[in-house]
Amino acid sequence: MTAKLSYEELEKRVTSLTREVSTCRNLQRFLRQAEETARALLNATTDSAILIDAKGKILAINEIAAKRLSRHNADMMRKNLFDILPAALAEQRKSRIDQVFDTGDPLQFEDDHAGATFLNSLYPVFDGQGKIQNLAYFSRDITAQRQIEQELRESEKRYKELSITDDLTKLYNSRHFYTSLQLEMERASRYHRSLALLMIDIDDFKRFNDTHGHQAGDKALAKTGAAIRNALREADSGYRYGGEEFAVILPETVGPGAVELAERIRKELAVMPLSLKAKTRLFITASIGVSELQAKDTLSEFIRRADKNLYAAKTEGKNRVIFI
Repeated sequence: MTAKLSYEELEKRVTSLTREVSTCRNLQRFLRQAEETARALLNATTDSAILIDAKGKILAINEIAAKRLSRHNADMMRKNLFDILPAALAEQRKSRIDQVFDTGDPLQFEDDHAGATFLNSLYPVFDGQGKIQNLAYFSRDITAQRQIEQELRESEKRYKELSITDDLTKLYNSRHFYTSLQLEMERASRYHRSLALLMIDIDDFKRFNDTHGHQAGDKALAKTGAAIRNALREADSGYRYGGEEFAVILPETVGPGAVELAERIRKELAVMPLSLKAKTRLFITASIGVSELQAKDTLSEFIRRADKNLYAAKTEGKNRVIFI
């Protein structure tokens, strides 16, 4: 037989049940609020955001992610992410997601698909016992950002080229010459390689400039720059050293080889006409001094020897190459 409850005991049980019901209702309210907060947070981010379990089942998804997958949020819930993504992309994503579940470490990576670049972030979500329960998957379209970065790199490169380049001759300027020559001398010394230097000066340039004007003088400088550029090999570099004087650095080149290249410049320049006015063509020549790097040469000694040979070419009649 069932024992009868006293009024006091019945009252206690009713009170206890009321409290339990109230607690359950509060818990349900809390869970609803938590879900609404989580949903609001997902939709607040400008990234695509998806919450999935270890098997790829979608537990929550924001509007951006759904739109990117050409679906509605409601259509995605409880679906498997790997079934929705294109096969190749699904396989790649599964491999990355499995890695996070295995290691417990967040993972970030970039990839390209559908003509865009994406930054993907995978974060493990732990339960109260420190075990990975789910995974948050964020994806950001960084195509425009990467394009801007590329444009900035190209702009910096162009700016650097402009800062070390002589605009008239399209050769490097004298400031860059000293830096480059020092580096090439150190490299030649370290690896026991040869190095040669040309110093080039346009013959009678002042008289040419005074007679025909500064415009003709600028054309003469530009033509000399063109003749030098045409003769350079891939590793060589040409510089406007100052005024009408030029320099050429020739890595892994001995004296005779440097003389051969210098003669090529001299001959091309001598036959290269300067067109000023109708039916008016002028020609210029250049004298060239050659030096080969010697053991224990300082930078100034190396340049001075080339200058000395240039002076000898001038005094011996101009339009010639001297290597002593």
